[in-house]
Amino acid sequence: MRDTVISESPYVFEMGLLKDPEISCRKKITFEQVSQFRTYIKYKYRYKLYLDGIPSAVIVRNEETGIMEPDYKQGIPVGYYDAEKDEHYIYNHLDIRVRTHSVEGDKDQRRIVGFEVYPKSVKLDFPLVRSTLDEQPD
Repeated sequence: MRDTVISESPYVFEMGLLKDPEISCRKKITFEQVSQFRTYIKYKYRYKLYLDGIPSAVIVRNEETGIMEPDYKQGIPVGYYDAEKDEHYIYNHLDIRVRTHSVEGDKDQRRIVGFEVYPKSVKLDFPLVRSTLDEQPD
């Protein structure tokens, strides 16, 4: 099942600006939605983000080796399942790192050459005090 729906995200990128974490949504999900997310996680649903037409790479832990690896094809997972704890985690936080190069001949211009997404499951206590629930990179 591959439905391609492209929609605008709530994220705003500004070149050369390191931003503090922002909360783009404070929606509480219902029991039925939690059940639906468990299904998405079970069947390894993924999605992609694009910046200037460039698809994101996602950095995730390889389930077999335990090593953090980039994935350029499959997209960002909705969450993950911890078999030891028998718990599902929704990736509700994204660390986004944009890669740029200088434009030759113009030191003031930069070109986007790629970007990486580090998904995390984060427990939020407002205002933005957080504790990470998984072992994704800082």
